[in-house]
Amino acid sequence: MRTSALSSRIRWKVLGYRPVITEGGATATEAIGAVTPDAAILDFAMPGMSGADVARRLRRLPDLPVIFASGYSETAAVSSARGERSRLLRNPFKVDELQVALRGLVDDPQLPQP
Repeated sequence: MRTSALSSRIRWKVLGYRPVITEGGATATEAIGAVTPDAAILDFAMPGMSGADVARRLRRLPDLPVIFASGYSETAAVSSARGERSRLLRNPFKVDELQVALRGLVDDPQLPQP
């Protein structure tokens, strides 16, 4: 499996997470069916189906936090797919912004989020 730009710039082990990296929406959906992740980090523009499409399929896991990474302005598709336990990070974002989003959604979901 090819390493994405996001996964290569983040020291996941230091953050306390072990990612499952996929190459597109369909494989992301399959991977989440095979494991129980702490969160899903989805790019809006993925091959095969968008991050919003994947998030809609993941609604069967209502407690799964979703972080959208997107260089696009918030579109209707992202807005409709975002749930209560989701965040939108604008590309390019800093690793510490991702860490704050993960910590807030996964480690302490009671904290107020932006």
